[in-house]
Amino acid sequence: MNASVLKGLAPLGAAVVLFWLWFVIYRCRGTVRSSLQLIAIPCLVIVALAHVCEAFGIFPIMGWGHPHSLGHYIDLVAAAMGISLMCVSFLFRRTSAGT
Repeated sequence: MNASVLKGLAPLGAAVVLFWLWFVIYRCRGTVRSSLQLIAIPCLVIVALAHVCEAFGIFPIMGWGHPHSLGHYIDLVAAAMGISLMCVSFLFRRTSAGT
């Protein structure tokens, strides 16, 4: 395996595990914070899938890895949404804890 395959598969595995973990937490608690995280994690899965598609050459018309291509913008928007939603959910946790 080359580095680009591992760069896509390792985060994909971690994101899938995180998704199931937060799904269980959402089912138990059902708070705004857990729902934001439940939305953020699939965004991070999309980022990992974009890297897997780039490594294996899946959907070459998307232009994975090339600047100013549709694949690049899908990757960029999904990463920005995932990180932003995670930060907001952690901010909710921080403000609701009273510290």
